[in-house]
Amino acid sequence: MNFVGGDFFSTLNYSSCNEDWRTERKALSLSPTDRVLCICGSGDRPLNLLLDDPASILVIDKNPAQIHLLKLKVEAIKNLSYEEYVSFLGLKKNANRLFTFEFLSQFLDSDSKVFWKKNIDLIKKGVIYQGRWEKYFRKVSRMASLLRGEKIRRLFNQNSFDAQKRFVRYSWDSAFWRTTFKILLHPTVSRFFFGDPAFFEFVKIPFETGKFLYDRMLSSLQTYLAKENFMISLVFTGRLSKFDLPPYLDSSYFHAIKNRLDRLSFTCESLFDFFNNPKLEKFSAFSLSDVTSFFDQAGFERLLSGLINASADNAKFCIRQFLTSHFVPAKFEKIFVRDRVLELELEKQDRAFAYRFFVGKIHKA
Repeated sequence: MNFVGGDFFSTLNYSSCNEDWRTERKALSLSPTDRVLCICGSGDRPLNLLLDDPASILVIDKNPAQIHLLKLKVEAIKNLSYEEYVSFLGLKKNANRLFTFEFLSQFLDSDSKVFWKKNIDLIKKGVIYQGRWEKYFRKVSRMASLLRGEKIRRLFNQNSFDAQKRFVRYSWDSAFWRTTFKILLHPTVSRFFFGDPAFFEFVKIPFETGKFLYDRMLSSLQTYLAKENFMISLVFTGRLSKFDLPPYLDSSYFHAIKNRLDRLSFTCESLFDFFNNPKLEKFSAFSLSDVTSFFDQAGFERLLSGLINASADNAKFCIRQFLTSHFVPAKFEKIFVRDRVLELELEKQDRAFAYRFFVGKIHKA
């Protein structure tokens, strides 16, 4: 059984939003009685899931940097106004981030306070764009801008689907651009500039990574306006679109999320260590991101065993596959009852466009 190692689980890798909150919420359909186990990542997933009013969310991540980021976001939401909060994070310009951090630091636990004081430059620059993921796509967007800056501007100025479809067909989708995109997202390039193992470590898809991602992106441009797709915006502008902000950054949802922050709790450990706890509590929902990108098929099967032990009967699960093709072994097929119709529906609707879904319920009886 192989797992990703190295320094990837000690640096800030994700800081803004890299998954579509709409499909996540639809996959889980949380209720006020649900107790959720949720991968932390950038912290957007657990914060956004609070909108569905679950009883509790235990946030887990092997990487302490990601936990520290969410704790910082939580205290910023609790203690700042919406405008102060989003400008502190980096969504808007702010010359007083260090002053704001000094104010917020009194509310942080000692470990988080030490972490952020050591990484104060991330806060000064606007932490929401300082993850590896965000820095990588900022580089991609700059290279893309040099190659076709005018076409990128035109793409984001489209105001109707018909106009955008014509533009994509006759101006955007060229052989040169397909080749360039494949190079920019080739696993070797991703390994050098990004270092996210999800792009290269356990890739099993039977086609080129660049081609797969390009075709998925093209399909997304046939479904949503570019300016209304947070992922397209990150890739080609290096920033989140103001027309498609995740709920935790949207003023419309700010107070609802703020009022439910006490339902979050945290643990910094791997899922496998967590599942080995003899006093393991039972969860009715699992929001596990693309965690399967970081281990092989044997690791995936070990994950399934852990989920069975940690789940209440009929617990809901949502797992994304990025470039992996793990499968459910026969011994687990009757336990993990997949909703394949919903999986395909989510795959078509997902604005992050690169993911495939593993969604359904865990039948233990």
